[in-house]
Amino acid sequence: MKKYSNADPRRPEAVVPFVQPKVDEEAERDAYGLIATVFATMGIMFKHHWGSWWGLIFSIISWVNEKQTTKAFRQTYTSMLFSVLGLVINYMQTFYLRR
Repeated sequence: MKKYSNADPRRPEAVVPFVQPKVDEEAERDAYGLIATVFATMGIMFKHHWGSWWGLIFSIISWVNEKQTTKAFRQTYTSMLFSVLGLVINYMQTFYLRR
């Protein structure tokens, strides 16, 4: 039998070095806005207090992470409006029942 001490089946010239993929920061900002809108809408439709609170928190995070040059304020302010509206609708019952 013949021993192959240097018999490596891999070809060193075919090795491709790893390159880190570029992370799109805009997608992360859009994700926070989407999560805020979903939670705020859930707070309005299903009358979950925590959904409105989480919607407000995520909309503030989305608003803080926005770039100054972007003109896409519509999603951020829509999610903020939905979350505040959800909080008003959810807690309005508490204030009217006390009277």
